[in-house]
Amino acid sequence: MSGKRKFSLLAFALLTVLIRPGSASANITYVIDVTAGGGSVTGTVTTDGTTGVLGAGDFLAWNLTLNGTGASTTISSADLAHAVYVQGADVTATPSALYFNYSGVDDGILLFQDNLFSGNTYWCNATSNGTCDQGVSIGLSDFDNKLPYGA
Repeated sequence: MSGKRKFSLLAFALLTVLIRPGSASANITYVIDVTAGGGSVTGTVTTDGTTGVLGAGDFLAWNLTLNGTGASTTISSADLAHAVYVQGADVTATPSALYFNYSGVDDGILLFQDNLFSGNTYWCNATSNGTCDQGVSIGLSDFDNKLPYGA
């Protein structure tokens, strides 16, 4: 076999490997049960099955009930006004759990909120004060009263 033909076969084999789609992971649904200060968050979050560091695009659906003293509300991906925001590399996933690295140094944030950055109705995890309070914070809005709960 000529050197040129060997190179062509090798190039074809390499190209085949490079353009073959990666193995698709099944979506993963995580059960959420978090307590922060006088509030809590319960529900589910579904990702695209990515493990390791997650970005906002990896979150496919969520249905979260935010609870506080005398008030509760639900935020869900079914409502287009509700959004998820991820900043930094502090949100990670395994096949069985979601994690947030509160000791991160990249101003990391994982935020689920009604009307992103509105200051209303949210569950936020943050490595530093800024968009949210550092740690876990939950904000409830019953139209007139915002009831924040921090860790």
